[in-house]
Amino acid sequence: MITDSRAYRFIYALRQHADVPNEFLSAIPEIFETGVFIPQDDKRWYTEQPRFPACLLLLSQSVLHVLIHPSTGLSPFSADLSRLHEIEHGTNLLHGWIRFTTLDRKCEVEYNTRASEPLEEFLRVLARSWPDGCATVVEEPLWMGERPNLKFANLLKTAVETPAESIRFGFFYSPTAVHTRGMRLRKKIQQWPGHLLLVTTAGRLLWLRDEYDGIYSPYAAVKTWTRTAHVVQCSAEPNGRELVINFKSGSSWRLRVPNNDPALGNVASLLNRLSDEARHAGAPKLECAH
Repeated sequence: MITDSRAYRFIYALRQHADVPNEFLSAIPEIFETGVFIPQDDKRWYTEQPRFPACLLLLSQSVLHVLIHPSTGLSPFSADLSRLHEIEHGTNLLHGWIRFTTLDRKCEVEYNTRASEPLEEFLRVLARSWPDGCATVVEEPLWMGERPNLKFANLLKTAVETPAESIRFGFFYSPTAVHTRGMRLRKKIQQWPGHLLLVTTAGRLLWLRDEYDGIYSPYAAVKTWTRTAHVVQCSAEPNGRELVINFKSGSSWRLRVPNNDPALGNVASLLNRLSDEARHAGAPKLECAH
């Protein structure tokens, strides 16, 4: 029987203490609702050190715990869900990552995307557990730009799964030049940002895109979300090629498009109004650690 979890090769769900590898037992909370084990990188384990270690993600009484394998000596990451500012989940072929951000800390977990359904289920539970503000049913959301293509429509379904969390506003940008024929043009296009989809619900602001290392990748799928009430100001750059969203935490999102798009100014105005409504509606405010 293999007792060292660094030899494990598959992601699996944690439902009870008996599911937790022995090396982690002394560090886990007494009670947890759900969790997932993520194995270390095994791509080059015969010749080099793994790129990322084994770890656990646990949800315990509205607190997120990230425990790294004890052999690394890395400190665990814990955050009350009310203090989480931003969550990012991305994949590109076999490379996957999750980034949790609070006011003063960041934690990134990498994983191999094969057989990752237990992790996907954990993230769905986490999204449902994260306080998002008042649920508002909207019969027909307001869309600017094109409607999402099939890839982004499916990606949006995985990001907004709760029926009570209906979409209020969406903006989809598709750089048409991506489909231009010719290898010379295609190489140039690879340096541009890809498609992007910006969506607001009653409590969340979501940014979906197909970028990897800052450039378009047809295999990438990245979802980043925060609370709409965290937006301080949204503005469009004068050149009409960048939308800047500033947050209470001091961080910002910069959504780039390759060509001048006058619609960005309208998107900025609407986001400012929706974030103001979210704050006044009593959506959860970002808490500072004491």
